[in-house]
Amino acid sequence: MTRRRLISLGEQRARLLGRARVEREQLSAHVARIDASLSWIDVARKGLHEARQHPLWVALAVVVVVALRPRNAANLAISALSLWRLYHRARRVWTLASALASTARQKQPA
Repeated sequence: MTRRRLISLGEQRARLLGRARVEREQLSAHVARIDASLSWIDVARKGLHEARQHPLWVALAVVVVVALRPRNAANLAISALSLWRLYHRARRVWTLASALASTARQKQPA
């Protein structure tokens, strides 16, 4: 190879290494932002796990809320029931849609 070609390849390699470093830094920054914004999921999962391990504490919290604010507790219970029903309906629709899509894929000619 000629000297000029080797110099050109060295310069190109240096540019590519610099570009890769910048892209790694950008990716790291994006991942850090995503990790920070999704950290509440870990907290919620830990809280749910603790609630499942200690159902009496949950019952005690419900009793305290009902005792201190009966009207707010009733409204909260109604909202929770509505959300629960909505969740189950959506799950049922999703299951049905998945089954229909699966059936449709199986019936397509190959």
